[in-house]
Parts: sequence; structure tokens; C-alpha cells
Amino acid sequence: MSTFPKRAPVSRKVLLPPPPGAGRLSVLQGGLAVAPRAPVVRELDAFREELSQYEGATWWSRVAAVFVDAFLIGLANIGLEALCTRVLGLPGFVASLGAMVVGYQYLMHFNLRGGGQTPGKKLMKIRVINLRTADGVFDTRKQVLVREYFGKVLSSVFLVGYLLPIFRKDKKALHDLMSETRVIRYS
Repeated sequence: MSTFPKRAPVSRKVLLPPPPGAGRLSVLQGGLAVAPRAPVVRELDAFREELSQYEGATWWSRVAAVFVDAFLIGLANIGLEALCTRVLGLPGFVASLGAMVVGYQYLMHFNLRGGGQTPGKKLMKIRVINLRTADGVFDTRKQVLVREYFGKVLSSVFLVGYLLPIFRKDKKALHDLMSETRVIRYS
């Protein structure tokens, strides 16, 4: 029996806006308690104020980043399809399922582990910032799912979701609004 060293649990302080009535006395299980959210909110507010100094990414830089990422995912999917259909002799739908997994893992990896920067975003010098945490990093897979899949599907269906950054001062698209993120430009 082989034993692998246990990884230390990853702890990230998730900083959310305070619940309604934070800072006032509230009744918890029959007793009185003070909601302990005030210092956390100050950290988050300081982060948001610092973030306001960054300019939102332009629509064209976001589009260019999407094209670069689509190209890279496409290359991986071509190799996967060749492996599945020609080498292993599997049906085409298996390659299609594999392509979906490759795209999913690409976006999950770079948003969760890559600091909100896919290779396309890195090339265009833009980054996705999470507005829910004081460090700006995605904290859950759920948030990445909402932004990258549900939000972008809705943006695609209504097309207006992708055009919103052109008309909004904060340059947020529909998927940014849904997931409480912002794409910023940095140098």
C-alpha cells in the first residue's frame, strides 16, 4: 500500500459584502451577538477603491484574447480528435465530449490557478478580477462556471451581452455582471 503525502488544505479568505444589519446586534440562537464583518468590508472596500484606478479592458483587446484562446483550444482539440478517431478508432462523439472537457479545463485552470489570465488575456495584457474577494482572485469553480459558461452562453444568445462593454463606462459585459467580475488592463 503506497501512501502519498497529504496536501495542506488551501485556505482562501472569501470576503463578501456584509449581510443586512451587519454591525448591529442580532439574535443568534437565542442570544445576542455582534456581526463580525466590519474589518472584512474595509479590506474589500480598499481593494475596490484601488481597482478603480485601473482602466477597463477595451472591447477589441477582449475580442483578440478570445481569438487567441479559441485558437489554442482548437489546436488541442484537433490533436484530441486525431487521437480519438484515427489512432484509437473511437466514434466522433467521444472526440466532441473530449473537446468540451479540454475547453472546460482550460478555462478552469487559467481562471483559478492562473490569476484570471488565460494565455490570450496575458498576451493582450488584460486580467479578470473577482470583485467578491480582496485579492481579486476567483475563489470557487462555481463563479468560473457562471462567468465562462452560463454568462457567455447568455451573452451569445442575446449578442447584446458581448456588446455591453462598448456602451458601459465600466466596460463590463453581461457575463461580468452575472459573476461580479471586471476585466482590467494593466501594463
